[in-house]
Amino acid sequence: MSGFTDNARIMYDELGFDTLPLIGGGKRAYARAWQKRLPYRLWQNAPQDANIGIRGGGLADLAFIDCDNPKAFETVTKHLAGLGYCGNSYPVVRTPKKDGRHIYITLTGVLSGEARDLSKEVGDGEFRYGAGAFVVAPPS
Repeated sequence: MSGFTDNARIMYDELGFDTLPLIGGGKRAYARAWQKRLPYRLWQNAPQDANIGIRGGGLADLAFIDCDNPKAFETVTKHLAGLGYCGNSYPVVRTPKKDGRHIYITLTGVLSGEARDLSKEVGDGEFRYGAGAFVVAPPS
């Protein structure tokens, strides 16, 4: 695995994020049963060109809001502000998709399911939560 990916994996681990190797140049998980396996086990035989993914749930109870356009991002961040989440209190990561962004937030409690599309009133994108959800993360 590249130095950038290894350094990112260590940083994400320190934040309490579960990581997993993705097939190099893509968005698919490298290992089977990635939803249930411990992150360190997933990385044991990861190829050098692996991308890095961050799995939902984990110690941080991490969830992702995938905003595919500026309308979705603006609507979601206004909603989060109304819930008391200031814009600088959560990471926002640009995606390769033009104007796309991932918002990483932590949650408490249990939600059913692993992904839901945002309503058309909000904009294009989806909400992802739990061990069956992941996003491609920098530096991939």
